[in-house]
Amino acid sequence: MTAREYGGRIRFMYQLKEGGSNRSFGVEVAKLTDMPNPVIRKAEKILKDMEKTDRRIRFERGSSLQTDIFSMDSQSSEHPDHIKETLELIEKTDPNNLTPRQALDVIFKLHHIKNQERR
Repeated sequence: MTAREYGGRIRFMYQLKEGGSNRSFGVEVAKLTDMPNPVIRKAEKILKDMEKTDRRIRFERGSSLQTDIFSMDSQSSEHPDHIKETLELIEKTDPNNLTPRQALDVIFKLHHIKNQERR
């Protein structure tokens, strides 16, 4: 879909064109839904950091410079420790093979990680 930006606002042109966009419009779409401003600002920061990291990696590899959110490494050193710890816990947990007690333990571990992050 073709899109143009006018004065910081996005306008979709209702035309489909082959290929990718030179940037992400996810934050602009979120603004159209009246998402709360703190969420928008956080998303803008995350996207900016992601694009910077992703473009550097793609440039070094000689790949397309279009950001691909699905190719970002979830274990990247860019993530804070509490995010890494949470992702590791999720990856090693098989929800289909947990007893109720084990599921409760996972919830308590996540709660512990959250409380550590606040310190």
